[in-house]
Amino acid sequence: MALRPSVLAALLVLTACGSHTPATPGAAPTPNPAPTPVPAPTPVIARLACGVGPGTGDGLEEHCPLTSPSFLSDVDAGINRVVARHPELFDLDNRAGAGGYFVRDIDEFYRQVVQEIAEGSRLCAMVDADLEIAVKRDNAFSEQYKLMWSSGYLRRGDSSYRATCSPAWF
Repeated sequence: MALRPSVLAALLVLTACGSHTPATPGAAPTPNPAPTPVPAPTPVIARLACGVGPGTGDGLEEHCPLTSPSFLSDVDAGINRVVARHPELFDLDNRAGAGGYFVRDIDEFYRQVVQEIAEGSRLCAMVDADLEIAVKRDNAFSEQYKLMWSSGYLRRGDSSYRATCSPAWF
């Protein structure tokens, strides 16, 4: 009776494994060295030095009233450039209003907007602890912009302007 190759292989394995003689110890396996852990990337704080130095303002609400924005067109232009150059940061098919795209990568979005405002408009810009963009040309005043709704969609136009701080706080 001819045995199938797979049955024959199984019998050989069982015969070899069923032996009662202890296995001879071989050379101890050389342990693989643990990979050197790569440090987690430090979060990028979106801030660009602009050469005017820090402002002397305190950023308190009484020194930062809602007035009239001076840099709104620069901020919106920066957002438009980020959308055009980095569409992967947004869900362009999911929006709340004109240009109000859903933001997929919030940290990178803010980093790119600060960079675009600084490079495209020659303004100083940074993201503060409240996820507002602070923008200034000099230390006379700075403006605050809230670029996202809590739902993750872009906030555009007049509704993004929050306040003007005199003197600039950053």
